[in-house]
Amino acid sequence: MKNPLLNIIFSMSFLALFLGHAMAAPETWNIGSATEWKAAIESSEGITIEKGVASPSAKAGSLRTKMKTFKEKRSAKSLTIQQSTLWQNWEAKPRIGPKNLRDAPVFLTMGPGDYWMFGRYGGMPKKKGKKPAEQPAFEAKDAKLDGFDVPLKTTTIPNQFNAPGGLVEGQGGYHAWQSKDMVHWVHHGCVTPGFARWVTSAEQVDGKTFIYYDFPNDQDPHLFIDEDLTDGKPGKNMGIALNDPSHGSDCAVIRDIKGRFHIIFEDWSPINARKHSWDSPLAGHAVSSNGINGYSIVDPAVDERTKPTGKIAEYLHPHWAKEDPKRFKTNVAKYEVHEPEQNAY
Repeated sequence: MKNPLLNIIFSMSFLALFLGHAMAAPETWNIGSATEWKAAIESSEGITIEKGVASPSAKAGSLRTKMKTFKEKRSAKSLTIQQSTLWQNWEAKPRIGPKNLRDAPVFLTMGPGDYWMFGRYGGMPKKKGKKPAEQPAFEAKDAKLDGFDVPLKTTTIPNQFNAPGGLVEGQGGYHAWQSKDMVHWVHHGCVTPGFARWVTSAEQVDGKTFIYYDFPNDQDPHLFIDEDLTDGKPGKNMGIALNDPSHGSDCAVIRDIKGRFHIIFEDWSPINARKHSWDSPLAGHAVSSNGINGYSIVDPAVDERTKPTGKIAEYLHPHWAKEDPKRFKTNVAKYEVHEPEQNAY
């Protein structure tokens, strides 16, 4: 969303900096408080300044400050541009994703008007305390939808359709849905098998989709690469991407402007994750040039640990030995107790 105050804040920030640094000691001129700003304004229309923030009172506004002159030429030493930290003008919207998408959704924008969501395939949500009403037998019909040139079939859910890939039997993992308007959704079928059902993140790379998943759950990030999200079949399993030395993953993947991949992963070494929503005050950070392998662990992305005590304690995870008994012989996790005890983010 465009911010109508950006130019105003830019101008005011520049002026504030100029006023604060233009004069060398002993003569200085600073304007910082709301009272000082009001005194420095020559004219203003459609803009109010309160509590250090310039806010619009109309769709358009202008502000002109008084000119300060000096006997000698002056110039600013530096320029600071600061955007307001306030989050305003949000509009509540009903659920925008597919109604039968289950588990943690992963959202990926391929381009303008090309939105994808990945999740487990399920039925309609059940309302508490109410038994679902019996539905008449459903017969799928041919359908057309702007922006899609493949055969589509209607479903029991309004605004949701099945493409040919969506009619292929799933394998228990994540599925792909596509939309042009975030209202109508087309189901293209599965993109990971059942063992790769803990999908956490996805990226588009040179026409291929990198789908990251934990295996086992809350452990090392693994990768599927899919060259066709519409065929209803998983792509190529690349296996482990990062051999994370800690417990906990739920990784997020970010690509920087140089194309490098950054994995941000949970690190449960300072906390009993089982008692804290399976979360942690510590997030690891690893970098790779290709996103497939060769990740190097660097300084943590988040580190809000309290004081370590040197005491080691244990807790149990329900999935590790069950899902990957070859690599995990036990479900026991060890961590160093920190004080004071922390809650999850």
